[in-house]
Amino acid sequence: MRRTRWLVPVRAGAAALALALLLGTGPGQAGAAAAAASPIPGAVQITTQDAYRFQGWGTSLAWWANVVGGWRSAPAIEDALFGLPRPGHPDRLGLNVIRYDVGASPVLWCPAAGPSSACAATPSSERTLPVADAGRVPTCPSFGPGRAVPALAGAPGEAIDLRRDRNQVAVLRAALDRAPRRSFVLEAFANSPPWWLTVSGCPQGNPDATDARDNLAPADYGAYARYLAGVLAAFHERGVAFDTLDPLNEPENPWGQNNNPYTGQPFCQSGCQEGMHFGPEPPLRDTPSIGPLLGQVCQTLSTHGIATRVATPDGFNPSDTRALVGLSGPPATCQAQINTHMYDFVFPNGVVPYGQGISIYDPTGVGGGRQALAGTARALSQGLWMSEFGTGGAAADMASGLTLASTIAADMRWLRPTAWVNWQPVEGSGGWGLFEAPSFPAEGPVTMTRRFFAMEQYARFIRPGFQILTPLDPVDDAVHETSATMAAMDDLQHPHRIVVVGTNPTASERHVVYDLGSLGPRHATVTRYRTSAGENVRRLGRTRLSATSVTDDQPAGSITTYVIDLA
Repeated sequence: MRRTRWLVPVRAGAAALALALLLGTGPGQAGAAAAAASPIPGAVQITTQDAYRFQGWGTSLAWWANVVGGWRSAPAIEDALFGLPRPGHPDRLGLNVIRYDVGASPVLWCPAAGPSSACAATPSSERTLPVADAGRVPTCPSFGPGRAVPALAGAPGEAIDLRRDRNQVAVLRAALDRAPRRSFVLEAFANSPPWWLTVSGCPQGNPDATDARDNLAPADYGAYARYLAGVLAAFHERGVAFDTLDPLNEPENPWGQNNNPYTGQPFCQSGCQEGMHFGPEPPLRDTPSIGPLLGQVCQTLSTHGIATRVATPDGFNPSDTRALVGLSGPPATCQAQINTHMYDFVFPNGVVPYGQGISIYDPTGVGGGRQALAGTARALSQGLWMSEFGTGGAAADMASGLTLASTIAADMRWLRPTAWVNWQPVEGSGGWGLFEAPSFPAEGPVTMTRRFFAMEQYARFIRPGFQILTPLDPVDDAVHETSATMAAMDDLQHPHRIVVVGTNPTASERHVVYDLGSLGPRHATVTRYRTSAGENVRRLGRTRLSATSVTDDQPAGSITTYVIDLA
């Protein structure tokens, strides 16, 4: 596997570090220390206020695993994504939250770079890429590479066969082999019902703008629920149990529509993906359909004795998700979690990070959506995930790395999710991948992007089970929900490690002081790691500390992780 590293000497005098002891205080006296400590003016206060347990960092398997699972070089990518970080292999993310995509498309198996005439109904060592079988979905526009995910049954009443989804299942199993099974959190999600259950006969959506636009008829809610339950049962028989099931993906979007009501243009004409509009949209309809579908799913799971809980509705962003939750009625009996994505929309067809565009339910773009959704989840006693975010650019593009890092910081500060999930680990040049694969979907060299290293600044050091702390950063903006700092601790009662990640996306150096006085450390050392235009998670040395604050000068356009080990 080809990879890129940029290493330059750290500039002289760029960082000054100090940490002082709290005399006479131990970990168990953090509360008393907090009461006695005087905040340092202008400092970022690191507090245990509203601390909560973190489940972990994750990724979806759509669509990359549908391609990469057929590559001979897949193990190297799987090691970097799912392998545990170790001294000999530091550049590993150790992702433990995995979202498996329950496919909806009929496929043929083709050579990744060969003629379509070489495609066949079954895979082989030469035919490793699943491609939509246009003869069975003639109304669908063309799919993008990997975006036609094989349906696990080819017709109503047909048995679920996991071998149909060879590539994605192979990546899932490879991930589970890289760490203890109990460390993983698994979710199955679906972008669409299988094509043979849809109204249009196409799993990309319903193009008919004269009807309700839903691509699943009410009479088929039960059949869809049984399909999903069958998938879960088939995996369970093979030793894979999913913790949650998400039967919808961005249901408020106008998937497949010829006349997109927000742009007046077709939703997608080529390079399309699976998707289904479902339920409410502006103008709000009188009888939302999400609630009845979820009720059917819960009933079916119970009938089949499946303990998997439901997560929903995976709205395009927190504002959309909160509106969908409110329009869906009371949570279904088996619902345990709210999922949200983190995007906004810009005309005509652009996707930008949340807060940089408009939302269907928050056209002003300034609605405090993260905080409002967090409040809704608490009120409904539901878990909360940030279940999808991605951003793109060239492999060496530091701006996209800063965008990813800033989004993580904002989400952890204002949304407070128990899991944070990246969208696409592998894509072609200029795509959203953590890896850039110029020959994608054909196998070839891959390069770690700045987005990979930005995520490593968090995932390598803040591990599953850590407690997410609350940093009070003077540059935080509660209205626009931005933040520059994330902090976590391995254990509140008996801490051994504190991790602080600071992102400076500006064009100027930032002098920062992290006030740790309320956490009550006795003895500590700090190790810094930095990603910037000239370095990728570069270790900047280990320093013995002797005060209650860490001081540093963060270069413009940089991400810095401070690993503070307590004696």
